[in-house]
Amino acid sequence: NLQRKRFYLASEDRWIELKVATSVIRTINKKGIEAVLREAKAKGTLTL
Repeated sequence: NLQRKRFYLASEDRWIELKVATSVIRTINKKGIEAVLREAKAKGTLTL
């Protein structure tokens, strides 16, 4: 269930497009995009 989704980064004042699972979209709605990106970078699961 992967989807392409655009998210707004307020700190950088720009939009990013990510390919994420629907479960990740729910997590982003709960925690916020910046917190989820920070955790993904720390775990090493974020690929750019």
